[in-house]
Parts: sequence; C-alpha cells; structure tokens
Amino acid sequence: MMRSFVIGRLIFAALMVSGIFFAASRKPPQAYPPRPQPYEIVSPPPARNAAYANRFPGADISQKINAADASLGPRPGEIVAEGGGAIGTQIVINSGHTLRLRAGTYAPTTTGVPILLKSGSKLIGDGWSKTIILETTAPQQWGIVYSYGFNQDQINIDHDIEIRDCQFRGVPKAFYSAPPAVMVGNCHNCLIDGNFINGTHSIGVQVGARSSPTVFADHCIVSNNYFRRVASQNLAVVNGKNITFAHNLFLDPSQAGGPFVAVIDAEPNVCPGDHIENVQIVDNYLDVREAAQNQSVGFIAFQQCADRGFGRITGNIMIAGEPRYTSWGVFLNPTAHDVEIDHNYIKGAANVAFILSGPRLNVHDNVIVDSGGGGSVAVHLDNVSDSKLTNNTIVNPTYGISQIAERQGSDRNVFADNYVGSVQVQGRSSRVVSNHNQPVSVPPRSRWSAAPERTRT
Repeated sequence: MMRSFVIGRLIFAALMVSGIFFAASRKPPQAYPPRPQPYEIVSPPPARNAAYANRFPGADISQKINAADASLGPRPGEIVAEGGGAIGTQIVINSGHTLRLRAGTYAPTTTGVPILLKSGSKLIGDGWSKTIILETTAPQQWGIVYSYGFNQDQINIDHDIEIRDCQFRGVPKAFYSAPPAVMVGNCHNCLIDGNFINGTHSIGVQVGARSSPTVFADHCIVSNNYFRRVASQNLAVVNGKNITFAHNLFLDPSQAGGPFVAVIDAEPNVCPGDHIENVQIVDNYLDVREAAQNQSVGFIAFQQCADRGFGRITGNIMIAGEPRYTSWGVFLNPTAHDVEIDHNYIKGAANVAFILSGPRLNVHDNVIVDSGGGGSVAVHLDNVSDSKLTNNTIVNPTYGISQIAERQGSDRNVFADNYVGSVQVQGRSSRVVSNHNQPVSVPPRSRWSAAPERTRT
C-alpha cells in the first residue's frame, strides 16, 4: 500500500523536472454540461428470520452485533442492526452471515479496523444516504471495513465478500496515503458496489495486497460507487488479476493540505512478483473542477511488472478546466506494456493528457480537449515501441497543444487517421500513415448517467 504514496511523489517530481507545469489560458471559458447526479441504490428489507442485534446483550451496538453473529453459529443468516450507535468493539462477521446495517450513523472509536468480514460474508446498508459508517476517532487508524484474512496477515486469501449500499464518511483527522477505508486484500470473487466514499483521509477503496506466486486478488468488481473529496488515491489495485473498476463516479478528489492523488491507481507493490493482469478500467466518470488541490491530481495511473500483465482503459470521461485544470490524464509507468486505451474523453489535462510508456500499446478512438501545453504536448510517448495510435482526436479551443510526440527512445510505432495538429516522430522505424491536421470542432462526449449497471469480470 505504501507505493500509492510513492507514485504520487514520483509522477509529480517527474513532471516538475521535465518542465511540465501548467499555466491556465485566459481565453473565454467553454461551457460544460452539468455533472451527473449521484445515484443511490436502496436495498430491500432484511429477511424475516434475521437475528436483530438490539435483542442481544452488549454495552453498545458493536457488542450486540457480535452476540447476534455468534447466535447464528455455522448457519447462514442475517444480523440486523438499526438506528446507528457507537462501535467500541471490533465487529467480526463470520462466514455465511450478512450484516445488515439499517438507517443510522455508526460511529467507531476502535483502535483497530471497526468491521471485519470473513470469507463468504456480506455488509449491506439501506442505501448511502441512510446507512453511514464513520472513520474511527482513533488517530492512527484509517480503515473502516476490511476482509478478515487480510487484517490478520496481508498474504492471506479471502473470497466471496460483498460490501454494498453504505456510506463511509471521514471525520476530522490527519491524512495518510496508504491504509484504505475499504479493503478486501487478496480477495477472490469479491464485490464492492453502490457505496459512497465521502471525504475519507487516505486511500478510498483498495483491492490486492502482498503477493506470492499464487497469492493475488482475482475476479473482483468495484462498481456503481460514488467517491467525493477522498484525500488520497480514490480507487486502487496493487496485486490482482481479472479486476474490473466500472461505472464509478468520482467528484472533487483531494483535500486541502492532503497528499497527491491519482484518482484511479493500478500498480504493483513489488516487481517481479505482483500481478496487474487483465485489469479493466471501464466507463467511469471523473471530475476535478471543484477539487481542493486540482494541480496535484491526475486521473488514471497504470503500470504492471515488466514480466507479465495487460489491461484496458476504456470509455472513461475525465473532466477538468475553467479554471481548475488537472495535471495529467492517463499516466503509464515505464514498466507498462500491452495496454489498450480507447474511447476515453479527456478535457482539461493541462500538462499532458497521455503520458505513454512501454511496448505494444493500442491507443485509439480517444477525444482529448484543451490539454497539453504546460511544458509538454497533449500526448507524448517515452520509450514506446511496437504500438499503434489511431483515430484519436485532439482539439484545443481554449488551451493546449494539439500534438502527438515521440520522445526518449520511442520507435516502431504506427500513427494513422488521427485528427491532430501534428505528429512528431523520432524513431527511425516509426511512421505516420495518415493524419488530419485541419482544425475540427469539439466532438460531443457520450452521455453518462450514474444509474447502476451490472458488471461481470
């Protein structure tokens, strides 16, 4: 988890060293469509035969929940807690059990992570405006709900955990850049869906943890969640295969005085060893126009270990500008390779929209608006080889430089049918098949609604 802090410093240090530091244009601002409205998923009522925590002994709601869970024994069943209350004792939900936190505010004071879920268990709220779980007031704890196995040892594998329809809300405390609010670790077949991550002070949601050759997160989905003012990386994977981040809404990432932010961050902790394989970042909406630290925000960071992995970044909408430009759009670390980047819409990445690195990239059908110019161009390629950039459109009615440029050892790349002011080729075997360099109007972006969509890995 610590590398999520490191990547922010490395990325922004690299931008400063290369002279990429943005300055906003003073041309008349462009009109923006309204932001999407967050969508709340409301859960159905609990089962009639559920164990109601308030009927069990305990000094507070957490002790009552644990007593209700114990009463179920090995049988599958639901535990229902109502009305909120203090969490003074760590809650542990056993396999086959579902914790239904009904409407109320649940306020932890624990020094450990307040809620732990064992394999095969679920945490389900009534909906994120109704079920609110706060960060603990303990000063050195940023976690709110974790998988049980991970909490015992990062190398453990958990499975079949669901976290749905809750709000995880920050309380006044210091910032950190590693411990997530919601963490499932090396979980297999896990779902985090329909939650609101609201103003938490470290990473928002993370999948994956410490690795071994056979230990990694697998077939996990993070979808239909709403992130707002999350202080560090909003959504991260560090060691995973077949991971899907789909149809999430991210508004105003970062907090004043907090760390650098890559809104979505896919990166290994250790190479060789960790997996970033078949990671799909699909159909998310990211908007930094009202972010507290927009200059310290980038949209999507992606890298793998050099010996394995592939991924796709597709159909995402990334919005900044007038006047709060963000630093960069999509950043591929130098060890990246075999990544498809397609059908994304980026507006207002003032330094550079795409920082591309590595071999065998397929970059096509993207729209880039008002990006580049703060020391770089809209798209630059560092040590990129054997890659294709086709049918991308770069326009700058307000700000930016409409250019794709090879740099630092890039070669054997093909550029075809892009709508861009110019393509600068450095590699001896790279070639521009065709380019449309006449000015074009800003293409319309796809409509995006936060209404939930179901996703499969």
